[in-house]
Amino acid sequence: MLFQFYDNTNHNDRQGYAWASGIYPPFEVDFECPNCKHYESTYRGTAVARIDEGKQWPDIMGNGAGQPSFVLSRRVLDAMREAGITGYIEHPVVIENIQDARLKRLPSPEYGYLEITGGIDLDLPASGFRAVGPVCSLCGQTKWEGEFKQFVQVADSWDGTDIFTARNYRCGVVYCSEKFLLLARQERWTNFRFTPLDAVLRHVVGWKGIDYLGKKWPPQWYPKKPSDGRTFEEWIELVSTFQIDDEPDMYPTHIAAALPDFGSRSVSYVLEVLQNGSAQAKKNAAYVLARLYRECNAELSEDVRRQILVHAPIIHPSSLHLAEPGEGL
Repeated sequence: MLFQFYDNTNHNDRQGYAWASGIYPPFEVDFECPNCKHYESTYRGTAVARIDEGKQWPDIMGNGAGQPSFVLSRRVLDAMREAGITGYIEHPVVIENIQDARLKRLPSPEYGYLEITGGIDLDLPASGFRAVGPVCSLCGQTKWEGEFKQFVQVADSWDGTDIFTARNYRCGVVYCSEKFLLLARQERWTNFRFTPLDAVLRHVVGWKGIDYLGKKWPPQWYPKKPSDGRTFEEWIELVSTFQIDDEPDMYPTHIAAALPDFGSRSVSYVLEVLQNGSAQAKKNAAYVLARLYRECNAELSEDVRRQILVHAPIIHPSSLHLAEPGEGL
């Protein structure tokens, strides 16, 4: 089993772990195609970090300014080396600016970041993308459009390393082997978040991740589906009948999150509600159709997409491939 990992700061607010507002390493261009000008670069060398807030130092610290997306403490890096973890080159991080007075009073641990050398190939169409440009005759690159719905790997493309990233689409996401996750559990590393590489990404939103430090083992490997607890027919019925005061802690967005679990077969039912339902039912339907359009590639006419904005104006036009008022497409 393979995993994605990153810092868990957003789900560990009570712990008050430090967060870097910027980590700035130098980078080198490894390759530039003379034909299409596509290039690939790698961060290498000593990075400088700015820390804005936090009351204690974690073993993995997030970066709010892009890449690298996290840094690791010295105790993590030493344990990785001793355990024979593969797929990376370590580079140092110098902490030059600590804004939080509480952190200034604590000894500052040594951190480093990883230049990832391990690799895997992603099946981009299966992951949520489509090719929209010509294939370069020299380097084979093309332009892709879309957003990740799930990381789907090309069969047998993983090179067997413990730390790796996608070779064919550089997006800053870092993956790991089960050996690495088990080492994090054994060494009690703090502030890590692990999710299965192949988890549906909208299921992961709001989930705290695999409880790698928990007493129960094996843990719950995957998050619950938003649709769990009701049948397809019951969710469809809610589109037309749900009122805000019916159930505590439930909103139209919950219905919208659940129905994509069943694919696009609900589109015709929900369109009927959008046209003929009550005001609240039309709002429910608008949220559902917007999610089906983005996540299941449901075919909706421009007129329907504009109706969605009327009943759920909080939805941004660009997410439905519509221009904002006064803008061209």
